[in-house]
Amino acid sequence: MSRELGLVAHYGAKTPTFEAALTPLQKFLSDRFTGSYTPRDSFQVHATILYLGKADEVDPEGVRCLAREWQASFIHPLHIQFGGIVVAADPGIDAMRTFDVARNWCLVHGWPIEPATNGVWAKNDLAALRRSVERFGFRHLYRDVTPFGDPNCYTKVGYMNGEPLLGSDLAEVRGYLAARPFHLDIGYQDLVVVGYEDDTLPPTRTVAVSLAEVAADERAWDALSR
Repeated sequence: MSRELGLVAHYGAKTPTFEAALTPLQKFLSDRFTGSYTPRDSFQVHATILYLGKADEVDPEGVRCLAREWQASFIHPLHIQFGGIVVAADPGIDAMRTFDVARNWCLVHGWPIEPATNGVWAKNDLAALRRSVERFGFRHLYRDVTPFGDPNCYTKVGYMNGEPLLGSDLAEVRGYLAARPFHLDIGYQDLVVVGYEDDTLPPTRTVAVSLAEVAADERAWDALSR
Protein backbone atom coordinates (compact mmCIF):
# COMPACT_ATOMS: atom_id res chain seq x y z
CA MET A 1 0.00 0.00 0.00
CA SER A 2 1.37 3.39 -1.00
CA ARG A 3 1.79 5.95 1.76
CA GLU A 4 -0.22 9.15 1.78
CA LEU A 5 1.84 12.32 1.77
CA GLY A 6 0.89 15.57 3.44
CA LEU A 7 2.54 18.89 4.15
CA VAL A 8 2.09 19.94 7.76
CA ALA A 9 3.62 22.30 10.32
CA HIS A 10 4.87 21.61 13.83
CA TYR A 11 4.50 17.83 13.79
CA GLY A 12 6.53 16.48 16.72
CA ALA A 13 7.68 18.00 20.00
CA LYS A 14 5.87 21.27 20.72
CA THR A 15 7.22 24.58 21.88
CA PRO A 16 6.49 25.39 25.54
CA THR A 17 4.24 28.26 24.40
CA PHE A 18 2.06 26.07 22.20
CA GLU A 19 1.99 23.28 24.80
CA ALA A 20 0.83 25.81 27.40
CA ALA A 21 -2.11 26.77 25.16
CA LEU A 22 -2.99 23.22 24.11
CA THR A 23 -3.03 21.72 27.62
CA PRO A 24 -5.94 23.78 29.05
CA LEU A 25 -7.94 23.34 25.83
CA GLN A 26 -7.56 19.58 26.07
CA LYS A 27 -8.59 19.68 29.72
CA PHE A 28 -11.66 21.76 28.91
CA LEU A 29 -12.77 19.35 26.16
CA SER A 30 -12.04 16.27 28.30
CA ASP A 31 -13.98 17.68 31.26
CA ARG A 32 -16.88 18.98 29.16
CA PHE A 33 -17.30 15.76 27.18
CA THR A 34 -16.25 13.21 29.79
CA GLY A 35 -16.18 9.70 28.37
CA SER A 36 -16.70 10.90 24.81
CA TYR A 37 -13.60 12.93 24.06
CA THR A 38 -10.15 11.41 23.53
CA PRO A 39 -7.38 13.99 23.34
CA ARG A 40 -4.68 13.52 20.74
CA ASP A 41 -1.12 13.19 21.98
CA SER A 42 0.55 16.57 21.62
CA PHE A 43 3.39 15.06 19.54
CA GLN A 44 0.85 14.14 16.87
CA VAL A 45 -1.04 17.45 16.91
CA HIS A 46 -0.02 19.57 13.92
CA ALA A 47 -1.25 22.27 11.60
CA THR A 48 -2.53 20.84 8.32
CA ILE A 49 -1.29 22.81 5.31
CA LEU A 50 -1.67 20.76 2.10
CA TYR A 51 -2.42 17.19 1.05
CA LEU A 52 0.10 16.08 -1.59
CA GLY A 53 -1.23 12.67 -2.69
CA LYS A 54 -0.10 9.05 -2.69
CA ALA A 55 3.66 8.60 -2.57
CA ASP A 56 3.84 6.50 -5.74
CA GLU A 57 1.86 9.14 -7.66
CA VAL A 58 3.60 12.30 -6.42
CA ASP A 59 6.38 13.76 -8.56
CA PRO A 60 9.30 14.49 -6.21
CA GLU A 61 10.50 17.27 -8.51
CA GLY A 62 7.10 18.90 -8.12
CA VAL A 63 7.57 18.87 -4.34
CA ARG A 64 11.03 20.40 -4.74
CA CYS A 65 9.53 23.13 -6.93
CA LEU A 66 6.89 23.73 -4.24
CA ALA A 67 9.65 23.93 -1.63
CA ARG A 68 11.58 26.53 -3.59
CA GLU A 69 8.40 28.54 -4.22
CA TRP A 70 7.47 28.58 -0.55
CA GLN A 71 10.98 29.25 0.68
CA ALA A 72 10.77 32.58 -1.11
CA SER A 73 7.27 33.19 0.27
CA PHE A 74 8.20 32.54 3.90
CA ILE A 75 10.51 35.50 4.37
CA HIS A 76 8.33 36.23 7.37
CA PRO A 77 6.46 33.51 9.30
CA LEU A 78 2.71 33.13 9.22
CA HIS A 79 1.19 34.25 12.51
CA ILE A 80 -1.73 31.86 13.04
CA GLN A 81 -4.40 32.70 15.59
CA PHE A 82 -6.74 30.01 16.88
CA GLY A 83 -9.84 31.39 18.53
CA GLY A 84 -10.43 34.99 19.43
CA ILE A 85 -12.64 37.39 17.53
CA VAL A 86 -11.34 38.52 14.16
CA VAL A 87 -12.35 40.74 11.28
CA ALA A 88 -11.82 38.90 8.02
CA ALA A 89 -9.95 40.55 5.18
CA ASP A 90 -11.15 37.65 3.02
CA PRO A 91 -14.94 37.09 2.94
CA GLY A 92 -14.21 33.35 2.88
CA ILE A 93 -13.01 33.48 6.48
CA ASP A 94 -15.82 32.53 8.85
CA ALA A 95 -14.34 33.67 12.14
CA MET A 96 -17.16 32.09 14.17
CA ARG A 97 -16.23 28.57 13.04
CA THR A 98 -13.23 28.19 15.33
CA PHE A 99 -14.24 24.62 16.22
CA ASP A 100 -15.89 21.82 14.26
CA VAL A 101 -16.27 18.05 14.37
CA ALA A 102 -15.73 16.19 11.09
CA ARG A 103 -15.79 12.40 10.91
CA ASN A 104 -15.52 12.50 14.71
CA TRP A 105 -12.26 14.46 14.59
CA CYS A 106 -12.32 17.64 16.66
CA LEU A 107 -10.87 20.44 14.57
CA VAL A 108 -9.68 23.78 15.85
CA HIS A 109 -9.56 26.38 13.07
CA GLY A 110 -7.28 29.36 12.84
CA TRP A 111 -6.17 31.96 10.32
CA PRO A 112 -3.10 34.05 9.58
CA ILE A 113 -3.47 37.37 11.33
CA GLU A 114 -1.77 40.74 11.15
CA PRO A 115 0.20 40.99 14.44
CA ALA A 116 0.06 44.79 14.45
CA THR A 117 -3.73 44.59 14.91
CA ASN A 118 -3.42 42.43 18.06
CA GLY A 119 -5.08 39.52 16.30
CA VAL A 120 -8.28 41.18 15.13
CA TRP A 121 -7.53 41.23 11.40
CA ALA A 122 -7.42 37.88 9.61
CA LYS A 123 -5.71 37.48 6.21
CA ASN A 124 -5.97 35.02 3.34
CA ASP A 125 -2.25 34.16 3.15
CA LEU A 126 -2.83 30.41 3.32
CA ALA A 127 -5.32 30.45 0.45
CA ALA A 128 -2.77 32.35 -1.65
CA LEU A 129 0.04 29.93 -0.76
CA ARG A 130 -2.08 26.92 -1.69
CA ARG A 131 -3.10 28.46 -4.99
CA SER A 132 0.53 29.37 -5.76
CA VAL A 133 1.60 25.72 -6.11
CA GLU A 134 -1.28 24.43 -8.23
CA ARG A 135 0.93 24.79 -11.30
CA PHE A 136 3.18 22.09 -9.82
CA GLY A 137 0.27 19.66 -9.67
CA PHE A 138 -0.90 20.16 -6.06
CA ARG A 139 -4.59 20.92 -5.82
CA HIS A 140 -5.70 21.51 -2.24
CA LEU A 141 -8.59 19.25 -1.26
CA TYR A 142 -10.72 22.17 -0.04
CA ARG A 143 -9.67 24.80 -2.56
CA ASP A 144 -13.27 25.45 -3.57
CA VAL A 145 -14.57 26.12 -0.06
CA THR A 146 -14.68 29.79 -1.09
CA PRO A 147 -14.14 31.56 -4.45
CA PHE A 148 -10.79 32.69 -3.02
CA GLY A 149 -9.55 29.25 -2.02
CA ASP A 150 -9.19 27.81 1.48
CA PRO A 151 -7.90 30.36 4.00
CA ASN A 152 -8.18 28.05 7.01
CA CYS A 153 -5.46 26.56 9.15
CA TYR A 154 -6.74 23.72 11.27
CA THR A 155 -5.48 21.10 13.65
CA LYS A 156 -7.06 17.88 14.89
CA VAL A 157 -6.83 18.06 18.67
CA GLY A 158 -8.80 14.93 19.54
CA TYR A 159 -11.50 12.42 18.72
CA MET A 160 -15.17 12.35 19.72
CA ASN A 161 -16.89 9.03 20.35
CA GLY A 162 -20.62 8.47 20.41
CA GLU A 163 -23.36 10.83 19.32
CA PRO A 164 -22.61 13.93 17.20
CA LEU A 165 -22.30 17.18 19.11
CA LEU A 166 -25.30 19.47 19.21
CA GLY A 167 -25.16 22.97 17.85
CA SER A 168 -25.23 24.25 21.43
CA ASP A 169 -22.15 22.11 22.23
CA LEU A 170 -20.24 23.57 19.28
CA ALA A 171 -21.27 27.08 20.33
CA GLU A 172 -19.97 26.45 23.85
CA VAL A 173 -16.54 25.33 22.62
CA ARG A 174 -16.39 28.23 20.17
CA GLY A 175 -17.22 30.58 23.03
CA TYR A 176 -14.38 29.11 25.06
CA LEU A 177 -11.96 29.68 22.17
CA ALA A 178 -13.27 33.18 21.48
CA ALA A 179 -12.26 34.18 24.99
CA ARG A 180 -8.92 32.33 24.93
CA PRO A 181 -7.12 32.83 21.63
CA PHE A 182 -3.70 31.26 21.19
CA HIS A 183 -1.07 31.64 18.52
CA LEU A 184 1.32 29.57 16.46
CA ASP A 185 4.02 30.97 14.20
CA ILE A 186 4.73 28.92 11.08
CA GLY A 187 8.03 29.52 9.37
CA TYR A 188 9.60 27.69 6.46
CA GLN A 189 11.69 25.64 8.89
CA ASP A 190 8.49 24.36 10.56
CA LEU A 191 7.10 22.73 7.39
CA VAL A 192 7.34 18.94 7.26
CA VAL A 193 6.38 16.35 4.65
CA VAL A 194 4.80 13.39 6.40
CA GLY A 195 4.29 9.93 4.93
CA TYR A 196 1.61 7.86 6.63
CA GLU A 197 -0.89 5.02 6.33
CA ASP A 198 -2.61 5.84 9.63
CA ASP A 199 -3.99 9.40 9.61
CA THR A 200 -3.52 9.69 13.37
CA LEU A 201 0.21 9.98 12.48
CA PRO A 202 1.66 7.73 15.19
CA PRO A 203 5.40 8.51 15.42
CA THR A 204 6.46 4.86 15.11
CA ARG A 205 4.63 4.54 11.76
CA THR A 206 5.00 8.00 10.30
CA VAL A 207 7.93 9.21 8.21
CA ALA A 208 8.60 12.93 8.66
CA VAL A 209 11.12 14.89 6.55
CA SER A 210 11.47 18.66 6.65
CA LEU A 211 10.49 20.47 3.48
CA ALA A 212 13.87 22.21 3.54
CA GLU A 213 15.62 18.82 3.50
CA VAL A 214 13.47 17.59 0.61
CA ALA A 215 14.46 20.69 -1.34
CA ALA A 216 18.17 20.42 -0.57
CA ASP A 217 18.81 16.68 -0.83
CA GLU A 218 17.28 14.42 -3.49
CA ARG A 219 18.02 11.39 -1.30
CA ALA A 220 15.64 12.71 1.35
CA TRP A 221 12.72 11.67 -0.85
CA ASP A 222 13.71 8.01 -0.57
CA ALA A 223 12.50 7.79 3.02
CA LEU A 224 9.07 9.04 1.99
CA SER A 225 8.60 6.96 -1.13
CA ARG A 226 9.73 3.52 -0.06
